Amino acid sequence: MEESLTPERPGYINNVVLCELIWVLEDCYGQSRSELLGVLNQLLKVVELRFENADAVRLAVADFREGKADFSDNLIARVNAVGGCQKTYTFDKKASNEPGFTLLK
Repeated sequence: MEESLTPERPGYINNVVLCELIWVLEDCYGQSRSELLGVLNQLLKVVELRFENADAVRLAVADFREGKADFSDNLIARVNAVGGCQKTYTFDKKASNEPGFTLLK
């Protein structure tokens, strides 16, 4: 990747791939929340990468840093908000305590 990606020909990371990366690092490699935040912040700095929803990803990273919900939950809520949703319904009690979520009972 380092040899083939440039700012003019960047790599592309869609939301599903980004969430999968975080799940694998957490579940398979035992990365802590702090370590996951470090990975996310480093990825966002790479000028040779583009993200599906860069603004939503940045906001989701901030939410992940401050809250208790998983990164994927934060990203879902932020992508939904960018799409015009006022709230995101969830069955996840932990996520339901975060801004933008409403618990389904």
